[in-house]
Amino acid sequence: MRSRDQLLALLLRHRGGYVSGGRAAEELHISRSAVWKAVESLRNDGYQIEAAPRKGYRLSKDNDILSPEGLADEIGPPVSRDQIRVFRELPSTNRTAKELAVGGAAHGTVVIADRQSSGSGHYARAFYSPEGGVYLSVILRPDHFQLRCPPLITLTAAAVTADAIEALCGVSPGIRWINDLFLDGRKICGILTESASDFESGELEWIVVGIGINLAVRTGEFPEEIRGCAGSIYEYGHAEVSRTRLAGRIVRDLLSAGERKSEDLIDSYRRRLMMKNEIVRLRSAGKTEQVRLIDIDGCGRLIVERADGTRGSYTAGEIRPVKDGDGREIVKTEKAGDRDDGV
Repeated sequence: MRSRDQLLALLLRHRGGYVSGGRAAEELHISRSAVWKAVESLRNDGYQIEAAPRKGYRLSKDNDILSPEGLADEIGPPVSRDQIRVFRELPSTNRTAKELAVGGAAHGTVVIADRQSSGSGHYARAFYSPEGGVYLSVILRPDHFQLRCPPLITLTAAAVTADAIEALCGVSPGIRWINDLFLDGRKICGILTESASDFESGELEWIVVGIGINLAVRTGEFPEEIRGCAGSIYEYGHAEVSRTRLAGRIVRDLLSAGERKSEDLIDSYRRRLMMKNEIVRLRSAGKTEQVRLIDIDGCGRLIVERADGTRGSYTAGEIRPVKDGDGREIVKTEKAGDRDDGV
């Protein structure tokens, strides 16, 4: 590891406090001159490092640069910095993660980028991914992750992402089945889960969970076609929480979710489920129909009631609000305190 990376890891371990040049030199086994050069190298890369006489160096709390060291510090074991791939720009983090998974990348490998040029979501729709968002993909291996039911994996990702946003950003997103997070009636996050199975045995080999969050994307700069339906947690472009901290919390909670009871994960998702007991448009298997959204079952399948009173369950598809007479979508949002948390 280069001296600058070692110094960054050291400063991250002592986040909020100063590390003297002498202590850094001793712990990293380099000269004080080399410590100073490492500091300047980090500053040249955009890190804000404060220096104080007789105190040393510390990272400014305003730093928001993605790095393997910073993310590894937030995620914690068993994920190491060598499992975290950080990019300035990618066509798609999911695409890169799938290539790594095919090549044998380990469980917990993370791919994250400042922006995506060809981000995609459900039904191969384009996902606008400028700077200011969180765009990451995580590789899961079945022998390390107990949630084998595909809908439940996507629901788990949505639940832990919403919980992390609420804990760190102070807002409470709703979830529109199966994989969209909404805030104040606008979509702020999309989740895409992809996987591959062995052709002969049919056994699941790997899962890639892709998460895209509009954290601090200026809503006024959205393309016109999505300006009316897309939102941002911090819509004026200045986030009160770093991308590193939010991404690290999400990955840590997602990886540990395999050890949680599926009932707990379902309950967490159900508390945020939007449009319960409302008439919605359901699209699944090439067919669209109006149904009443009842609930989700223990494996994350959507339970609906048709006009004739019969019920059905769905593992894949999407729902949309029914439009009013003027062709506008009717989206009913709920405040956290008003939400029905019952089954």
